[in-house]
Amino acid sequence: MGRTTDEESQALLGDKTLYGSFSMRDIAEKTIPKVQQVNSWYGEGCFVLALLIFSQVPSVVQTLYRVNPGLFTACSILCASNMVGCIVFPIVFYKDLAIAELRKVSHGEWASLAFSALLYSAIGPAFQLTALQYTSVTTMAVVQRFESVNLIVYSSLFASKTLTTWCKINSVLIVTCILLYLAVSVRSWNDAKGPLFTIFSGWAFSSSLILTKELQRVSIGLVAVTRAVFGTIFYHAMTVVMQTGDEGLSMLYSATLWEYMIWYGLFYVFLGQYVWTIALKECSPVTLSAGVTSLFPLQVFWSVLILGTVPTPSEKIVTVVLVAIVASCAAEIVHNPPESMPKRQVTSDQLTLKGM
Repeated sequence: MGRTTDEESQALLGDKTLYGSFSMRDIAEKTIPKVQQVNSWYGEGCFVLALLIFSQVPSVVQTLYRVNPGLFTACSILCASNMVGCIVFPIVFYKDLAIAELRKVSHGEWASLAFSALLYSAIGPAFQLTALQYTSVTTMAVVQRFESVNLIVYSSLFASKTLTTWCKINSVLIVTCILLYLAVSVRSWNDAKGPLFTIFSGWAFSSSLILTKELQRVSIGLVAVTRAVFGTIFYHAMTVVMQTGDEGLSMLYSATLWEYMIWYGLFYVFLGQYVWTIALKECSPVTLSAGVTSLFPLQVFWSVLILGTVPTPSEKIVTVVLVAIVASCAAEIVHNPPESMPKRQVTSDQLTLKGM
C-alpha cells in the first residue's frame, strides 16, 4: 500500500534517506538508463503520476474485495503484489544486487534490514488491508493522519529533532480532529476495528522507517528486493495457514486472481515505484515535501470517484478540517524550505510511498 505523511516532511527532511545516504545521481545510475535525459517538467509530471497512482490503492483494494471477497483477500493481494516485486525489482536494481555490494552489508545491518522489511512489507500492509475490510477509505485516510504524529514523536525521541511551533500546533490539531471524529463515528466494537487496525499499521510503518533510517550503507535496490522477498514468503505462509494448505496455494495461483493482480502489480507496484524514483531524482525537496501532503485529499477523492462513496456529515467536516491543516503544512514547507538539504538531493524516509 502506498502513502506518506505531511508533518514528517517538515520534521525529518534533511536526514539520511530511508535507503541510506545517496544522491540523486546515485538513484539515476541505479534505476534510469544513462542515455535518458529527464527534464525537470518530466520529473514533476512523474511526481504527480506517482501521487495519483498511490492515492488510488485503498479504493482499488476495496473494489477487489467487492469483486470476489473469497478470492481477493489481504493475503492474496499482498502476496501477489510482492511476487511481482520479486520479479521486477531485481531487474530494475540489478547493480545493487552484485556480490560485491552484498558483501558490504554487515550482519547487524542484515538483521535490521530483515526486521524493517518484516514491519514494512508484512505486518504494516496486513493491518492496513484488514482495516479496509471493516471501514471506509475516508475513515482510514483520516485515521492515517496519526502517522504524521508518530513520525514527529519518533524524530523528537530518537533523532533529536527540534520541532517548530507550527509543527507542534498542527500535530495537536490533527490529534484533536481525529479523536473528535472517532468519538462521533465509533459506536460499537465492530466500528472500532477499522480505525484500530489502521493505527497498528501506522505504528508498523513508522517503526520500519525509523529503523531503516539507520542503514546508511544499504542501497535502495537491496531494500526494495528484501521487502518484496519477505512479503512474498510471509503471505505465502499466511495463505497456506488460513486457507488450509493446498487449497490456499491453488487459490493464490488461480488464473482468475492473476487476471487482476498482474495489472495491479505492474501498475501500482512497478510503474508507481519507477515514476516515484524519477520524481525523487528531478524534483526539489520543497516540491516533494509540499506535494506529498496532497495524498490525503486525493485518497478521499478516489474513494468518491471509484467506489461511489457518499461521505457522512462527520466525514465531510473532518475532511475539510484536515485538508486545511494539510494545506497549512504545505504552505509552511514552501514558505520555510529545509536549509540543510541541497536543492537536488533527496534524503528522507518520510518521502517513501508505500505502494504495495
